[in-house]
Amino acid sequence: MSKDKLLKTTHSKAATCHKGGLYRIKSERTELPLGATFSVIPVAVASGDLICTEVSGRIIVGRWLPDIAGFDWILQPGRLIRVTGRVPFRILGVMAPYPSHLNPGGFNAC
Repeated sequence: MSKDKLLKTTHSKAATCHKGGLYRIKSERTELPLGATFSVIPVAVASGDLICTEVSGRIIVGRWLPDIAGFDWILQPGRLIRVTGRVPFRILGVMAPYPSHLNPGGFNAC
């Protein structure tokens, strides 16, 4: 799957990027708590990974489910988004707690 596939969906901004590559959750449509911080590791993603994507300039957070019934998908709580080819879509990478030395237990709200 190309990282530059396209996505057909209506979406809201799940997170915002701050200086230094720090992201903060801004939506309740993720499995992370509102206000949680994370960074993104730009590596190849595997099925089920919690990923950060960019869709038409908006950040989308969800689980990556590739090549199911001929489509790639992003799973969010209560919502399944199908990658189809109508809107610019880019995988930014796998999500990781940030900063790790301040949040040793994982994704904690600020």
